[in-house]
Order: sequence, then C-alpha cells, then structure tokens
Amino acid sequence: MLSPLTVYFGAFVFMVAQYHPVFPRISSSTKKEVQSSPNKVPTSTLRNDDIIPLVGLGCASGVRKSHVASALELGYRFIDTAQSYSWGYHEDEVGDAIFESNVDRGEIYLQTKIHPEDLGYEATRRAVETSLTRLKVTYIDSVLIHKPRCWEGACQKVPEGTWQDSWMALEEFYDAKLVKSIGICDVDDVLFNQLLEQRIKPHIIQNWMDPFHQDTNMRDRCKKENVQYQ
Repeated sequence: MLSPLTVYFGAFVFMVAQYHPVFPRISSSTKKEVQSSPNKVPTSTLRNDDIIPLVGLGCASGVRKSHVASALELGYRFIDTAQSYSWGYHEDEVGDAIFESNVDRGEIYLQTKIHPEDLGYEATRRAVETSLTRLKVTYIDSVLIHKPRCWEGACQKVPEGTWQDSWMALEEFYDAKLVKSIGICDVDDVLFNQLLEQRIKPHIIQNWMDPFHQDTNMRDRCKKENVQYQ
C-alpha cells in the first residue's frame, strides 16, 4: 500500500467554479451547511507528530485573495502557496485572506515554498522572514524548497548557495519553532538519499504525479522512511 497523498485543488477548481453559482459566490444555505458539518477531510501524521490535511487548495496559476477566502469559508484548511509570483503565486494575498477570515490560525495548515533563486543559507533566512511578513503569521506549518537548483529562465539571479545551505537555514527555523515542518520539491533517488543524511530529515517532499506518471518508486520510498508525499 502506498503512502497517502496530499491532493491539491488549485487553478482548475477556480476555472470551473466561475460557471458555478456556489463557488466562489457562496449562498447562505451553503455557509450554514459547511459550518454545521463536521470536518471529514482525511489527514496524515508527519514524522514530528504534526497533523496535515490530505486535501488542500493549491494557490498557483492566478489564485487570488477572493479564491482563498471562499475556500476557507467552504471548509478548506490546507493552503499551499509559494514565493514565486512569476509562477502565478500571490503569497501576500493568501496572507490577507487568512488574516481577514474568521478561521482560527491554529485550524489552518499553511505551506509555502522558497524560490530556487534564494538558495543559500543567508538568502533562505531572508526568504523565510519575508514569507512570515507577507503571510502575516508568527509561524509557518511547512516550508519547502521549491526547486533544488536553478536553470535558465527560472531564476533572475544566481543563487548564493546550494539546497544544502538552504536546508541548514530551514533546520534552524524548525529548531526555533518558526517553521513546524520542512521539505523540498522535485526529488529523485539521489537527492532523496542526500536528504536522509541531513540532521533533520524531510517531513514532506512534493513531486509531480498524475495518472500517467504515478512516481511509484518515490512514493514507496517515502512510505518506508515516514516522509509525507505530496
């Protein structure tokens, strides 16, 4: 049996929803139904005993403040964003939506990702502080390194260091409880082996997966090492 997956409903939901009378325009009857219904979203327990919902809202491809606000009203409690505005994320608007919502911060699992051009110890420290400010929070539930390296067209500046340098910075934020879990995206076997050698092993990895590319090997490895696969 493979490890549980975190499923994201992102831009596609909102593309379809613009033709739907309920989302993002939520009727009063729908609000009452959501508020009165128990939370039935499946969850998983990370290696550090934190609980993470397995259904969440992915905030790429132009998802904006109003979409996040509507999702929170409908009962979404996992919000996944990132620092890369050029890839369609709007981290500050996610922060505004959460700040202005009536949802207690402790009920929301908030995840963001460090842009690969901010690889490096000091650069990652600055990037996490920026995310804390944009998101208007005192801690972030999980921070991932968005890509383990830069490539032509992805970065507008040369990174100051490597993903290993960034990992050291994330470990320190984890120790300080400003970040509750850490991880990385686009992981292959070589990188996974290196991650397992770090002082703090990854709590989460996020890889591309679809019906035609199920990433079975990495999912099996994550299950064996108690790493949450997204």
